[in-house]
Amino acid sequence: MEKQPVVSLSAQLGPWAGYLNAYTTLIKERGYSPGSVQTQVQLITRFSEWLRRGHTEVHALDEIIVERYLRRHHSARFARPGDAAGLYRFLHMLREQGTTRRQKKPPLSSQQFIEDRTMQGVVIISKAR
Repeated sequence: MEKQPVVSLSAQLGPWAGYLNAYTTLIKERGYSPGSVQTQVQLITRFSEWLRRGHTEVHALDEIIVERYLRRHHSARFARPGDAAGLYRFLHMLREQGTTRRQKKPPLSSQQFIEDRTMQGVVIISKAR
């Protein structure tokens, strides 16, 4: 039987490897159990591989991409409770580092705009036509 070549994590994940290392340090510092750390590292490794294969740049990572991964590429075979939280924690870490952009707020609907202004004490007068 031939031995499979060992591929380093850095070669496997490309630029994402450094972020995985930072995430691992973060969750260890927060006191996650060794089993939880291993599970989250496996999750972020699979996610990072998927991002690399899709040529996703780190600065482009946002909630939409995380949701797409969870919906389409996160099979039931690998899904575990807490996976979404781990991916969002990873995204939050990248934002705190300034690596990826802050979440954009969606534009307000007309009703939300009126409610927002009313809460600020602004009187809105509508002209009847």
